Amino acid sequence: LFHIINLWARGETVFGHQSFRLPFCYVSAVHSLDLVKTAARRVGVPTETPILSTVDVDEAVSFEDLISLACHTVDDLQVIFLDGIHTFCKGSIVEYEPVATFLRGAIRLLKHTGITVIASGRCTKNRESYRASNPCDRFMGSTAWSEFTSTFIAVDPRRPEDPRDRGRRVLIMPKNAAGELWDFEFSPSGTLVEAPSDLNAPAFIAYKLENFNALVFDGHNPGEQISSKDMKELAECAEISDRTLYRHLSNLIRS
Repeated sequence: LFHIINLWARGETVFGHQSFRLPFCYVSAVHSLDLVKTAARRVGVPTETPILSTVDVDEAVSFEDLISLACHTVDDLQVIFLDGIHTFCKGSIVEYEPVATFLRGAIRLLKHTGITVIASGRCTKNRESYRASNPCDRFMGSTAWSEFTSTFIAVDPRRPEDPRDRGRRVLIMPKNAAGELWDFEFSPSGTLVEAPSDLNAPAFIAYKLENFNALVFDGHNPGEQISSKDMKELAECAEISDRTLYRHLSNLIRS
């Protein structure tokens, strides 16, 4: 989040897109204010940036409390960067209905106040299966967390087997637009610096195959035949090669 804040606050492009600064604040629900401010200073976040912590405020126990606290801190508040959205769900974060109920209420409140929340959470460990390799499915808790978001951003180590790896892969998955893949590396000061991206990275291929599956299964009835020509056209829409298509279809048939 600090990387986005740094670029956005200066009016620079964020992941290749023009940004428009609005009144905002950063809120941590998992770290104390002193710890957050120390981390912010280390990565160069401007000192005038409004930073809050619900860890240090006994009254901030609900999402409504968070919005109230932030609005009282920043005039005409329009954007909240929130670290630790899981903490505001009062039910089980792994069960669909409690999470969906919380998010429906949060969305209604944000719509009423006109505030946008850019929230972060943690992901579970990546297992060696196709479904778990999709970052949306690895977000800790119920699938409702990703279903109710307008854009899902996953940040993973480029080489997760190496604890010294300074690289980070950022996969951006909007609901109504094509996905994007960005690669970064940590500089000696702890800031993220863009690095060349590998468009054939497993995470990006998995995302494109997910798009392909949606085109096939959501657009056709069970038992309906699909010609090889139509299959190739769907693969082109999902931006996957013929070789990847044939390998993926073979895996689907075997499973």
